[in-house]
Amino acid sequence: MQISVKRIIGNVARNLGLNNPSEHLESFIEWAFEAEQKIGSFSTFKDKEATLAVSANKALLPTDLVKLVDVKGDNDVLMEPTQKTFKGDASGSKYWIVGSYIHFVNISSGTAYISYKALTTDADGFPTIKQGHEDAVAQYIMWRHKSIEYYNGKIARYIVQDLEKRWYWLCAQARGNDNLPSEAEMRNIAKYWNTLIPEREDGGAV
Repeated sequence: MQISVKRIIGNVARNLGLNNPSEHLESFIEWAFEAEQKIGSFSTFKDKEATLAVSANKALLPTDLVKLVDVKGDNDVLMEPTQKTFKGDASGSKYWIVGSYIHFVNISSGTAYISYKALTTDADGFPTIKQGHEDAVAQYIMWRHKSIEYYNGKIARYIVQDLEKRWYWLCAQARGNDNLPSEAEMRNIAKYWNTLIPEREDGGAV
């Protein structure tokens, strides 16, 4: 389940006593994305596929793209990013990205296909994050916001340090919860585990 960043911003505004959080809206949204990146869970993003129209060896990437996973042409051969510093020296089924465009070595026109991680949004266009990350993301936003006040000499250093310390704790907690197996996975693990228990000579378990 996904949670709107708008809800997170509301929590941050309440915690910090901000009367007009819209003044910081752009920064808060950027910090929310930074927090998700630092948590390191791509399960917060949606798996999507897209068909790209290629012209002059390039195609426009989707605006909701967060991370490119795979690329292939009409021949169904998976392509790889080129490692060449000089792109003109690249050959074969290679691609590279510049800004919002993906460039191809061996596709001058036609179609290409990509699978990617996409950013999801709510009905109002606000980005969404994975449920269970909200406390960590809100803490990161508060830490970054209060850091500006510290740099401007408005608050004591220990306040920022406390916010930072709690962010790292909540980040680790969110990351750990993401890596926990589901109930179904736990049942499968238990079944497999039980097959490893050696039997005694009388037929019972050791």
